Amino acid sequence: MLEAQHLHLRNANVDPVYFESVRLAFFEGLTFPGYQQWWELSKGLFEPSFRDRVEEMLIEARQQGYESSFKSSGTQTPGEPA
Repeated sequence: MLEAQHLHLRNANVDPVYFESVRLAFFEGLTFPGYQQWWELSKGLFEPSFRDRVEEMLIEARQQGYESSFKSSGTQTPGEPA
């Protein structure tokens, strides 16, 4: 779905505000190691410019430091008081 929106946005067929909302949700998924692993196994199925964009997003996503869905590389676990 995001690939189709990427292609439509590239051709000016999607409202950028809507696309930004979807991009933020997709980015959140990219922060998790399991999603990153899925991407590495599946990226060859996608259109080249979309792959390039996801690879750019992954650089920032990996900097979030998540080790699993419930643990970051920091000292705080989601849901745990700061």
